[in-house]
Amino acid sequence: MDRPRKCCISFEQMQDKGILQNAPTYSHNIKACVDLGIPDEGQCIYAETLKKRLEDEVLIGNMLIYMYVKYGSLQIGEEVFVYCLSPF
Repeated sequence: MDRPRKCCISFEQMQDKGILQNAPTYSHNIKACVDLGIPDEGQCIYAETLKKRLEDEVLIGNMLIYMYVKYGSLQIGEEVFVYCLSPF
């Protein structure tokens, strides 16, 4: 089994067991979704980070930029980039 798929399975198992995820867990799973060609799932995971107030995490921002640019949403990728540069 390839690494992105393992990452997604592990993420789902963590959720099923009630294990709290952190920014690195979310960012790796967003990247796995991109690598597997399922950016919609990556966006769903990003929505979870918003609910948990993790949107300011640099790792998550980097993966979002990667996801949006890879799938041709350059404007959204740029907006995320600018947001990441803004002072909190």
